Amino acid sequence: MKLHQYLLLLISFFSFSQGSYNLEVKFKTEITAFDFNSELENQKNRYGNGLKINYLGNGNFVRSYLNSGKKGNKSQSYNNLTGQLIISYNDSLAVDTLDVKHNTIQLIYKREIASESILKLKCKCLVYSGIFKQQIPVKITYCYSEDAPFIDGTLFNNHNDFFLADFYKSTNRPYLKFLMETSDFNLTFTAVEIKKIPF
Repeated sequence: MKLHQYLLLLISFFSFSQGSYNLEVKFKTEITAFDFNSELENQKNRYGNGLKINYLGNGNFVRSYLNSGKKGNKSQSYNNLTGQLIISYNDSLAVDTLDVKHNTIQLIYKREIASESILKLKCKCLVYSGIFKQQIPVKITYCYSEDAPFIDGTLFNNHNDFFLADFYKSTNRPYLKFLMETSDFNLTFTAVEIKKIPF
């Protein structure tokens, strides 16, 4: 995508970002790879050691990856109006767009389980087990607390990939833990701070 197209998308993104308050969640990142040192380094380069999510209202959010590698993710900006992620990288001015209106994972089952406390908040988790289109099994877990700040889950209805729209609609809360389990690696984001940001 060219720079002027990216700027137009950003203007559209922020013009639809007026909610009652902005919410910021910071996470620590943990990655485990199974017998693949190169896979571990690849995922560390991609995701770094921390994540920050800013919920900007009207279903828009920005994920910022902390201390990711030279070729790793810098940010992902989601616009619910278009159902697209705008993805930027540390080593390039070019950006990619990803349509997340359609889920790339076929669901096998969904269930709720109890979880540990996160940020001294009692949590529950929604577990989604499925298969990528390449016939690769994956399990996605989102943990949340009913005591965390409210977000309107219906505002995320266009982000169906990775079951995110279903999670937000089911809980009306931000996730405090994300776990993706694959045959090659596990990726975990665990919240270390959550706060409302005044306008």
